[in-house]
Amino acid sequence: MQKVSEYIKDNKSEKHMDNRIEEELRIALDQRDRNIKELSYLMYFSCLMNDEMQEDSLYKRMSWALKEHFEPDILAIATIDMEKNRLDVPLIDPPMPVSELISEDILTNPSHCDILRTGKEHIVTDIRYEPVCKCVAHMLQEGGYACIPLMVGGIPIGMILLIKKQGCCWEEKQMQKLLMVCVGLASSALYRVRLLEYSKHAAITDALTGIYNRRFFDEMLGKQIALSGRNKEPLSIVIADIDNFKKLNDVYGHIIGDRALQYVAQMMENCIRSSDILARYGGEEFVIIMPATNTINAMEKAEQIRQCVESIKLETESGVETLSLTISAGIATFPAHGIDGNMVVMAADKALLLAKERGKNTVMTS
Repeated sequence: MQKVSEYIKDNKSEKHMDNRIEEELRIALDQRDRNIKELSYLMYFSCLMNDEMQEDSLYKRMSWALKEHFEPDILAIATIDMEKNRLDVPLIDPPMPVSELISEDILTNPSHCDILRTGKEHIVTDIRYEPVCKCVAHMLQEGGYACIPLMVGGIPIGMILLIKKQGCCWEEKQMQKLLMVCVGLASSALYRVRLLEYSKHAAITDALTGIYNRRFFDEMLGKQIALSGRNKEPLSIVIADIDNFKKLNDVYGHIIGDRALQYVAQMMENCIRSSDILARYGGEEFVIIMPATNTINAMEKAEQIRQCVESIKLETESGVETLSLTISAGIATFPAHGIDGNMVVMAADKALLLAKERGKNTVMTS
């Protein structure tokens, strides 16, 4: 009888052990499947980020891919504008006023945000039991959020905020780690896109004035002339030259000369339309492509620019003397003054020489 009892006991023990082994095997297989799924998602997310070349489109892909996997109720992407020292929010999904999501204090001074100041993530699993960051203006009754910094070279350049209205949703450490890896990939992609954009911009802009360079002007002129020809519209060219620039450089030095170029470029840029193309043509010369503009209208605009430049007061290095600047400008129009870009530019240049001969600080046409 005792042997039977021991047999039953041993049998139950073996069954219990078998059940435990089966359970451990099931858990291990589930974990394996989850790891494979997460690895596949990471590869998919990485490919999405690496395929994008435009910043705006990159934000949309980030949002779509993060929402697909982590299923937040609200997602926002914010980046620091270093020049203006403020926080830009290019994407909120679903759309809402920025002030309803992020506090105004953080928008106007990103350094007040702990995440952006320290580069450390902040995850609240349940707002009922954990303190909510002062950055978040959105009122939640329950749930939590994850705020992960976008980092480049150890420096925060922005953050991604994901809010879930479901309680205890961010507790799982594996989910937190996966989210931070994804945001890390997104940070690298954003840096790459910005670097590419900067390289493109640097290749077509003048380093001193920030406007387009001669190379870009040459590329655009042919395209704009062809477009004007197809649309049967006039196109005008303005070539402007700072009067007595060599004397200015010789007497006051290149620092003042460079400043004069910057002031004139900025004044001209403020005067033209968004459809016009302003470029530094070389030395102290500037050129403007004015699509859909006849000679009379181009003359009026050039005269307006001349008057604006004439109002510039340029301080010398000593600060005790103020200099006035003037420009002379020549105007030519396609197709009246030439049937291609080179002919129109030559006609505008000829008009500029005529303006110089007429005493400078004037606008002439061929």
